Amino acid sequence: MNKTLSAHPRCIHRTSEFLGILLCAAAYILQHSYPLAFFSYRSDLSSCIHVYKAIGCLLLVFSAAILKSTQIEMATYGQPHEPGKPTTALITTGPFHYSRNPTYTAIILFLQPGLALVFGSSWIVILLPISYVLFWYVMVKPEEEYLQEKFRVGGEWREYCEHTRRWL
Repeated sequence: MNKTLSAHPRCIHRTSEFLGILLCAAAYILQHSYPLAFFSYRSDLSSCIHVYKAIGCLLLVFSAAILKSTQIEMATYGQPHEPGKPTTALITTGPFHYSRNPTYTAIILFLQPGLALVFGSSWIVILLPISYVLFWYVMVKPEEEYLQEKFRVGGEWREYCEHTRRWL
């Protein structure tokens, strides 16, 4: 841990968008190289395809709304959205009132499943547990360690954790 707490160095150059794109790209390549039929759209499911795609679109819209409201909330408090940059305030309002990690929650719980439904990709569903583990070790854990150290005086972080779930 950086003693000056100017930034959390283990998160530098790691972004949630990069991880999300990487996992979706892997799912796309796997779906085209090794197509799986249990979730892919088949002709015998043609009557359900529109329902799946509509639900997927709703999940994508919900994800986009969470991501945008998170960016707005961070900008309101003058905090950087990029991991690895120092923070000066613990945001507990807006989407941060419901989740300590609204960006990652939006990507893992809504964006990736939405894409799976819209594109009929079994591989996105299969890679969701890997996505969760990657986000946990690469993004969430280092960020929470940084924030715990940064806001331990006065117990701000501990109090926030007691009242706000990590995901949802």
